[in-house]
Amino acid sequence: MRAGVWRDELTLWQDAARRAPLMAEAQYKLGYAYHQGGDLEHARQAYEKAVALSPAYTRAQVNMGAVYREQGAWGKAAAAFEQALATEPGMVEALNNLGLVYAGQGQNDRAIALYQQALAHAPEQAEIWLNLGLACRDSGRREQAVQALSRAIQLDPALKERFGP
Repeated sequence: MRAGVWRDELTLWQDAARRAPLMAEAQYKLGYAYHQGGDLEHARQAYEKAVALSPAYTRAQVNMGAVYREQGAWGKAAAAFEQALATEPGMVEALNNLGLVYAGQGQNDRAIALYQQALAHAPEQAEIWLNLGLACRDSGRREQAVQALSRAIQLDPALKERFGP
């Protein structure tokens, strides 16, 4: 009888959120399902509910910030990432995403500082090295950019194909 609910992640978490509207995890998972499906508006709403239910839920804060960033709401994105960092100061994903916000606004020095903080906690994450390299490139730091981008490709050779020869 409940096979329709188990059809996919979205229907499963829609049902869970409907049955347990005060459960932050169900709202978060629903938001994630919407986010994966490209429905940013519903994802944002679900993440906001998860955070309202559990303000210290850093994972929901970060994903909510990512949706804001994707929607171009820079201030809201930065606030979400900063809130996650207030709860969990060394959270690598929040540091990296806040760096992306600043880089997206042309504040490359701030972005670089955040990427460096993130790398202090997770030196093997190619994506952060890539972001650092691009921010260095955009701020005219050619030698640092080459070093960071080389490290990114060393950690994840597939990045080379992503950006061409």
